[in-house]
Amino acid sequence: QQRPPNPPRGSGRLTSSLGMIGAGGMLLLGKGKYILGALKLTKFASLGSMLLTVGAYTAFFGLPYAVGMTSLILIHESGHALVMKKLGIPFSPMVFIPFMGAAVAMKQRPKDAYE
Repeated sequence: QQRPPNPPRGSGRLTSSLGMIGAGGMLLLGKGKYILGALKLTKFASLGSMLLTVGAYTAFFGLPYAVGMTSLILIHESGHALVMKKLGIPFSPMVFIPFMGAAVAMKQRPKDAYE
C-alpha cells in the first residue's frame, strides 16, 4: 500500500494568503461597491477609505509599512489637490483604494491644456 506524498512545507501560509485575497476580491466585486458608494456619500470619505487602506496593507505587510505607504499616497494626492485649488478647479474628496492608490477627481475641466 502506498502513502500519499507529504504536502510541501510552507504551502499552508501561501494557500491562506491566496484565500484571503480571493475572499477580499469577492467582497469588493460583490457587496464592496455598496460599501465604497456609502463612503463616497459621507463627509468622512477620505478618512474612512484611508483607514480601510491602512487596514488592508497591515494585514499583509504590517503596520509600519501600511502607515508609510498610505502617507506617501496622501502626500502625492495632496499635491494634485493643491494645484487644482490654486487653479480654481473644484475637486472631489480624496478616495483611497487599497492596493491601487488614491484618486482626486476634478469636478470641471481646466480652461486650457496648460492648466
